[in-house]
Amino acid sequence: VANPHGSLVIDVGAGATDMGVISLGGLSIARSIKTAGFAFDQAIIHYVRNKYDLIIGDRMAESCKIAAGGIIQRPEPVVCRIKGRDANTGLPAWVDVNSEELVAPLLDPAAEITHILQEMLEKT
Repeated sequence: VANPHGSLVIDVGAGATDMGVISLGGLSIARSIKTAGFAFDQAIIHYVRNKYDLIIGDRMAESCKIAAGGIIQRPEPVVCRIKGRDANTGLPAWVDVNSEELVAPLLDPAAEITHILQEMLEKT
């Protein structure tokens, strides 16, 4: 941190993503955006609703996000059982979704964070 090269720090919280570059013992540049964990959860909620007509809540979306492990495909895919309510009948329903399938809806929020990060780094 006290060296003349920068150290990048990123904190993806539930409601905000904070990014900063620390160099020579101080903060060189910082950004905070609202795209964060909740945006990833919402992306999964919308994806499951549109593809499977299944209404799920925040907790189910978050557990699937954690099971998927991020936007990088795992060497061994994981199956996440998504439980919710059938949008047509209102009855309880579930679907098994492969972690590889969950990468697609997570790409948009990740791209948004990456874009802001790139803009920030170009200014350093």
